[in-house]
Amino acid sequence: MKLFTELHINKNVKVDLGKIGLSKYKHFIRYEGGELVSRPSKNPVRKIQININDQQKIFFLKQSPVARSTKKIIRVILGGRWPHTTAYGEMLAVRYYNKLGIPVMNPVCWGEERILGWPLSGFLLVEEAKGNNLEIEYIHSSSRKRKKLAYSYGNIVGYMHKNEVYDVVRYTDVICTSDEIIDFKKSMITIDREPDSNNFCPLLAGILAA
Repeated sequence: MKLFTELHINKNVKVDLGKIGLSKYKHFIRYEGGELVSRPSKNPVRKIQININDQQKIFFLKQSPVARSTKKIIRVILGGRWPHTTAYGEMLAVRYYNKLGIPVMNPVCWGEERILGWPLSGFLLVEEAKGNNLEIEYIHSSSRKRKKLAYSYGNIVGYMHKNEVYDVVRYTDVICTSDEIIDFKKSMITIDREPDSNNFCPLLAGILAA
């Protein structure tokens, strides 16, 4: 059986990633550098500081060293979607968010290995969204600003539901990127968009593959 490896590296970071030894699929999936910030029960997530174009930037490397359980993969297929690793599925979610105009984190590299279409492993590298998460911002804000934050949060969720995206969005999944809380598309970014097999709604595999 032939092993298929998909790898995408954004051209703006390709040279600088190569300087720290990240240029091939195996380098990303086996990488053990940086700070491990995920819980032991979860897939590894590593916080990495990288010099990009002479600027220090923070990225998060999400690794799915093994595919989801067969039970979960079958549930995904029965839901009308093609199975993928958690990391690659999150990349597809981010791509769909962008298509709908939902503010979301910036992926710069991703990949997945498959045999006969069956996912074996995958990864996703995303750039840090600078700012405080909504929960922290809300706690340290005045009552007036809290109303604006709550209103903008409601607008994000409402906009997602209007576009048939029913992912859970916790306060900690929203980063406030600006003090000007007027338009959520300009002041907030959603992160950690790992699709839930029950809630994620690019419903068809054709949409996911577009």
